[in-house]
Amino acid sequence: MKKKIILNYPHLFLLCITIVSAWLVLYFIRKDIYNYKMLATIGLLALAWLPIFLTSALKIKIPPVVVIFYYYFLVLSIFFGVILGFYLLVPWYDNFNHLVAGALLVLLGIFIAARLDNVGYLRFPALLTYGLFFAGFCAGAWEIVEHIIMRFLEPRAVAPADTIVDLIMNMLGAFAVVVLAVIDAKVYRHKHLEKLLKKFENQP
Repeated sequence: MKKKIILNYPHLFLLCITIVSAWLVLYFIRKDIYNYKMLATIGLLALAWLPIFLTSALKIKIPPVVVIFYYYFLVLSIFFGVILGFYLLVPWYDNFNHLVAGALLVLLGIFIAARLDNVGYLRFPALLTYGLFFAGFCAGAWEIVEHIIMRFLEPRAVAPADTIVDLIMNMLGAFAVVVLAVIDAKVYRHKHLEKLLKKFENQP
């Protein structure tokens, strides 16, 4: 009987991020490069280990798929966006990143609301509304942090118009998911949404 190999994808992502970040830090040190890219690499490494710290120190259980989404955001926004310079090289990259972020955040918001509503009191429109507000809050908080970091690292890169566009793309991604969720509710009676939200559950 063959043994089934079970991969721990969050730990696999963490291992890859750690190896690449450590290699980049050593590369920057050997090349005597001390700029915002090195700071971004150190920040990426520190943020990658944050879920492990929360799990071990504060005893917080984080669903694996949430950790994977978190690493996805780190890789897309910090590694590709800042370190590899995709924000400057690819004109539409920032908009794409925020569009996908809005879509994933509204799903996470719906999941949190559904988990908190143990007795089934909240109706479907209320869950969607909570998901939208959650996505909007997270997007706004991220823009504040991003604005502060970019002002410190690259003062010339800060533009209020870019922040507005980022927020618009976030909300477009969130609204797209809401529209698909409504269609799923009307046509398939929440079949696909429930299946997707189950992936947010903790694995044994």
